[in-house]
Amino acid sequence: VAPPKGQCGQDGFEEGNAEQYRWFVPQNIGGLVAAMGGRDKVIPEMDRFFQQLNVGPNKPYQWCGNEVDFAMPWLYNYVGQPWKTQALVRRIQDKLYAPTPDGLPGNDDLGAQSSWYVWSALGLYPVTPGTTDLALHTPLFSDIELHLGNGNTLRIRAPDASQAKPYVDAVQADGKLWSRTWLPAAMVDAGGTLDVEVSSRPNRHWGVNADAAPPSYP
Repeated sequence: VAPPKGQCGQDGFEEGNAEQYRWFVPQNIGGLVAAMGGRDKVIPEMDRFFQQLNVGPNKPYQWCGNEVDFAMPWLYNYVGQPWKTQALVRRIQDKLYAPTPDGLPGNDDLGAQSSWYVWSALGLYPVTPGTTDLALHTPLFSDIELHLGNGNTLRIRAPDASQAKPYVDAVQADGKLWSRTWLPAAMVDAGGTLDVEVSSRPNRHWGVNADAAPPSYP
């Protein structure tokens, strides 16, 4: 049901609509996918949802300018198509963020939009609040050091990182091949080195297995 003209969102939803809130189950995305009929049924729905990126509260597409939709680009990590997350994140960075006074896709809300960009530039994103799970995508920088609160350091290296290479081709965690689409849990505390090979072409073999998806909590 379309909202009344001039109303900020559909009745029953705060600053949004049923289509946008449909995907907002951050604690159990795997369960959501199963409830919607599995990967084959969900992926076309995701593809349609992301055709538009910043539509506001009244249209049935992604609204990057509002917190409810912040984590939605990482949905593809949960359905075996992480290259679409990688392309989508880069598309949002390129089209909706700019170093200008109006260079954010929405109200910054005490740093919310800016924080989204910082996380996305690191190649990590905290999809599930209250956990240490960090979804993976393509970093924007060739060498990043994160100094953790316990004194340890997490280093993210992507020597060929560039605007022209939005895709992950391979990942190593502390020198060992890593085929999952989330950061090894131990590295959040212990630190370590994450090496990311990037590419201008999608790798449709990395991170596609069911056990490659980030954790869900039924």
